[in-house]
This record gives sequence, structure tokens and C-alpha cells, in this order.
Amino acid sequence: MGKKIDPKIDPRETRCATYARSATNIKSSVERPIRKCEEYASRHGWMIVGNYSDNVASGATVAGRTGLQSLLRDATKPQPPFGRILTTDISRLARKLSDLLQLRDTLHANGIDIYFVAENFNSTDPMFRQFASLASWKLRDPQF
Repeated sequence: MGKKIDPKIDPRETRCATYARSATNIKSSVERPIRKCEEYASRHGWMIVGNYSDNVASGATVAGRTGLQSLLRDATKPQPPFGRILTTDISRLARKLSDLLQLRDTLHANGIDIYFVAENFNSTDPMFRQFASLASWKLRDPQF
């Protein structure tokens, strides 16, 4: 018997999508981060309704990332199928602060939050902009 769903909870509150990006063309390289996101969702009683991924050489830009573009198309539908996006860490979603903030703003405008599993942090946190700025700076300067 499945877990009983509280009728007072919006189903989108418990439905999640995962996003993984790998710098290699090996399919298995996105399986591990997706599994980590699935484990995180399970611990919180959330359900994964879609997995999106990209195998691209660099995360320096969001251009050309068909998995991310597909995720955004689904997220901006009039009735998005999920209310949360799980990804392992900020660098998997975007390396440039401007891209990350634009993604966050687009998703929030559609009622969707982003959860960064490794950092145990999400886009609804009041310190998100500061955290994202620090993470972006660290990605530019590995000596940090």
C-alpha cells in the first residue's frame, strides 16, 4: 500500500524533477547524481516525476543544453508537473551567477523551487543570492 497523501497538500509540493549535468559523454556519469537526488527526495517523502540531464563539455553557459531547455519548457507550462527541481550542486545547474539568478527567477515565477542536494540548500532561502554569489566566485577561482 502506498503512502497516503494529505489532501491539503498541493501535489506539486511533493513532485520533483531532477537535473544532472556531466562533462563527459558517458551516460553513466549522470546516473550517480540522479540517484543522489532520488535518495534526497525519498528521505523527504517527495516523488520524482522526471529526470533531465545533459552531457556537455562545459557548464559555462546554459546555451546548447537540451536537457536543461526541456526542463525549463516543462517548468514554464501553465500547469508544471513538478514544484521542485533537485540537482546535486550549484555548479551542475549554472556556473555563471547571472545564469543561475535568471534560472531561479524564471522558476520562482512559475512556483518552482530549486534544491541543491550536496549543499543542503534551496532557492527559497533568504541568503540564496549571497550563497550563489560565493559559489560562483569559488567556481571562477579554484584556489579559493
